[in-house]
Amino acid sequence: MNMNVNVSEIETRLLQSLRNSNLRDDFKRNALASVPLEASEPTERGEQGEPTERAEQGERGEHTERGERAEQGERGEQGEQGERAEQGERAEQPTGSLDGARRAHGARPAARGGGDLLYGELSEAVIGAAIQVHRWLGPGQLESTYQRALAKELAFCGIRHRAQVAITSTYRGEAVGEFFADFIVEDKIILELKVVSGILAVHRAQLNSYLRATGLQLGLLINFYVPVLHMGVKRVLP
Repeated sequence: MNMNVNVSEIETRLLQSLRNSNLRDDFKRNALASVPLEASEPTERGEQGEPTERAEQGERGEHTERGERAEQGERGEQGEQGERAEQGERAEQPTGSLDGARRAHGARPAARGGGDLLYGELSEAVIGAAIQVHRWLGPGQLESTYQRALAKELAFCGIRHRAQVAITSTYRGEAVGEFFADFIVEDKIILELKVVSGILAVHRAQLNSYLRATGLQLGLLINFYVPVLHMGVKRVLP
C-alpha cells in the first residue's frame, strides 16, 4: 500500500513539474509572439539610414566644394583673360596722330621702324584718309570735290599738309613755267589725285616731274574712279 502511494506521489510531482515547464515554454512563446516586429525595424532602418544620410551629405559637400573650386577657377581664368585683353588694348593704343588716323580708318598701327617702304607709316595714314573719303563719296565725283574732302580728312586726322602748292619749273636756272601739286604732306610726300578710268604712264611722268622739281623722294597717285580705292593707289619714286 505504501509503495503504491509513493509511486502515485512521484508520478503526480513529475506531472506537475512537466506541466510547469510546459507553461513556462508557452509563456515565453506567447511573450515573444506578442512583441511587435515593427519595433525592431526602425533600429535597423536607422542603422541603415544613418550611413546613407552621411554619404549623401558627404557627396553634397564634395559637389559643393568642387563647384566652388570650378567657379573660382573660371573667375580666375576670366580675370586673366580680361587683364591680357586690357594689356593688349593698351599696347595697341595710338602713340601719335598717324596711329590715330589708322585707328579711325580701321587700319592697324604700323610697326615702328619695321617697314622697308619709304615713309611707309605716313603714306599708310594718307591712304587711309583717302579711303575714308572714297567710302563716303564713292567713285564718279569731280576731282575738285575729292580734293576738298581729302583736305578736311587730313586735317581731321592731324596730318600736316598743303593744298594746291605752286611749283616752279626751271630751265638753265631760269623759271620757265609753273604747275600745282594737289597736296604736299609733311613736306615729304606729293599727292596727285585723279578721276580717270586708269592710271597711265603720262600720269606717272607728271608726278615724276613734280618730284624732281621739289627734290622730294615719294609721290602717291590716287585715282578715285575705282570700286575699291586700293586698286587706284600707286607709289612713284623719282
